[in-house]
Amino acid sequence: MACNAAIVAPALAKSLVDRFFASFGDADVHFFTNGTFHEASGERVTYSVATWQPATGATFDTGVLVVGPVASGALWVEDGD
Repeated sequence: MACNAAIVAPALAKSLVDRFFASFGDADVHFFTNGTFHEASGERVTYSVATWQPATGATFDTGVLVVGPVASGALWVEDGD
């Protein structure tokens, strides 16, 4: 997050995210996060922050809370510089 460094291969990251979101059902699912992010154009996929409210004591943190009819869960990440 702080240095825009890849930690896992993009294909693996996509697979993990797809599996995570599939766990909650496909209808009447609600998502919550701690910011508003915009995808920036360029050679690498990056995101700019429009608004952000930290949820932890880390330098950077973000994630998603998911509430669905099948299950509820959270995926949260944090980083420091």
